[in-house]
Amino acid sequence: MQNDDIIIPQKVFRDKRLSSSAKLLYGELVKLCGDFGRCYLSNYYLPENFDVQKPAVDKWLKMLSDCEYIKYRKLYLGTIRDRQPAKEIIILNKKNKYLEES
Repeated sequence: MQNDDIIIPQKVFRDKRLSSSAKLLYGELVKLCGDFGRCYLSNYYLPENFDVQKPAVDKWLKMLSDCEYIKYRKLYLGTIRDRQPAKEIIILNKKNKYLEES
């Protein structure tokens, strides 16, 4: 498997509460968050990479959060003069180092 491949666990793949796009987003988030299961993404990164508007990504994130696959919060990255809206994403349904340390 190459580093750019994504894996969607059966539990997520078969979850009828999630749209197909939310399932693909989950696979991308797991890849981006890596072993620690935690990552920080600008509000522009996911819409640009999925070629959709920000409200679509926000809807998929909410689906994943409501189903308890991820946890996320809004924040700002950068200096006070150059603040960029972003999100902290935490993967909840896989064993990861970040959750073990918490």
